[in-house]
Amino acid sequence: MKRALIFVMVVLGLAASHAHAAGFVWEPTMSSYLRIGTNPLTGNPYPWTYFQALDPMAAMAAGLGAGEGYGTAGYLLESDTAYGGAAPQNLAPQGVNERPGHYFFGFANTYPTTSNFAAYELGNTRLSAGAKVHLVFRRTTDDPINFIGMCADTTAGAIYVSPSHQNNVEYLHIEVEVTDPVYSTDGGGDQNSVFGLYINYGNYDAANADVDYDGSVFRTNIHWWDIDVPDVPRDKLASIQLSTQANTDAVVTATISDSYLDRIGVDPNDVRGYIDDTEIPLGQGLDNETYSFAKMADEGFLDYNLSAGDSVSEYVIHSNRWSTHDIGVGVIPEPATLTLLVFAGLMSPRRRR
Repeated sequence: MKRALIFVMVVLGLAASHAHAAGFVWEPTMSSYLRIGTNPLTGNPYPWTYFQALDPMAAMAAGLGAGEGYGTAGYLLESDTAYGGAAPQNLAPQGVNERPGHYFFGFANTYPTTSNFAAYELGNTRLSAGAKVHLVFRRTTDDPINFIGMCADTTAGAIYVSPSHQNNVEYLHIEVEVTDPVYSTDGGGDQNSVFGLYINYGNYDAANADVDYDGSVFRTNIHWWDIDVPDVPRDKLASIQLSTQANTDAVVTATISDSYLDRIGVDPNDVRGYIDDTEIPLGQGLDNETYSFAKMADEGFLDYNLSAGDSVSEYVIHSNRWSTHDIGVGVIPEPATLTLLVFAGLMSPRRRR
């Protein structure tokens, strides 16, 4: 049996003019990547290689201040270099701006300060599809994570997230594989290789007031530009909105915290998958497998606040007719019990850590 996954979600905030909030700072010199293929000079597979921090003068010239929280896979101006950092504010999901509670992060083939969709194609860089990244972020907030959405490999169990502590500083480690995404509705095109994250944390505004899923994780092959908070948040349902063109074959792997399922009173084996408000029972498909929903595993897990133990359950929702939908895992209450559940929700305290 594979080693149990360890998940801890925290915020990737960068202290630069393009960052949305200071929650975590990416540490490129502590992070590394494993590119695909072999080194033409040695004939051997490429080894794990550390990212490089931006030179302060180059960072200033690029409008990134001192460049803290930004780095590269490769050397500046080389044709296969990938650049990582906080995404520009105008790329953030709907209704999200620089206020705390939201973080948008990604890699590009140039400085990640542009809204040019072509700049986020990684196919000709060292981070082409199949490459692995081990990212390390320095934590600067105690706010709990509500959920994280990322465009990355959706294979069950193919993610590792763990905390570490060095000299009284907390760090977050994320290891995952870069993927080939489907068509992006926001970008208006298809790309061969991308990696990006959207993290929702704290309870700062209306956009994240109803999406506290105890740090649940959604991985998808839908482009990271097309990840958003759910259009219609629902009680007892961990969900996000994902968008691509109609009739696209797409996958979501949802790693749901058992503490969230316990809080909403749902057994991990009794949950349902939902495309908007259409129910997909576990282990079943809908309309000849147009949609399918399966429970993959029970995995190890550490609390997102880096303090207490927890566990997770992993589910996969697949559709070959995707467009724009809220995708959820949980149970939508029956109409007869909805009023009672809403009243109970108003009386229940929100999660605080």
